[in-house]
Amino acid sequence: MYRLLIVDDEYHIREGLKLMVAESGLSVEVSDVAEDGVTALRLYTEQRPDMILLDINLPDMSGLDVAKTIREKDQQTPLLFLTGYESMTYIRQAVSLQAVDYLLKPVTSEDFEAALSRAEDRIAQWRRSEEQAIHRHRSLEPLYREHLLLDLLQQRRPAAEVIREMDGLGFFGETSGPPYTVLCCELEEAS
Repeated sequence: MYRLLIVDDEYHIREGLKLMVAESGLSVEVSDVAEDGVTALRLYTEQRPDMILLDINLPDMSGLDVAKTIREKDQQTPLLFLTGYESMTYIRQAVSLQAVDYLLKPVTSEDFEAALSRAEDRIAQWRRSEEQAIHRHRSLEPLYREHLLLDLLQQRRPAAEVIREMDGLGFFGETSGPPYTVLCCELEEAS
């Protein structure tokens, strides 16, 4: 289940949105609600919801300002805006904040569900990308280990630096690959 934080200063809208989420049949649940920007930022920091729905007009700060603060720390969490303002300025700002959608009040359940579905797709896409990056990293690890050994043997970098990196990889603990033996010696040429 994806956790949704709803940020809107109007109680009835928050309750209506919670009901729409529950009736949507999507893998989304409302993790919490906030009626102002400060509470929204606190809940975001504490709970790290999977997606956030923001009203633009909040009593203490703009929903766009809340989104900017979130984007300074987090580029992945899908943001959706639900507002009564059909302002091109607001729409441009929402786009610059990588908003998944910009919905106008009153929103239909079909439009709301479509926006949540796009947010789900964005999360799934990001997670697939992250898994692919981890897989690429793991597939390159044996080559990286080999380069570290060569750095150590050929003294291409300071030994202490290379050993710290090796230790960070768990090089000296249990390994799933073949064991390595390193012999470092200094030979003097005979006259």
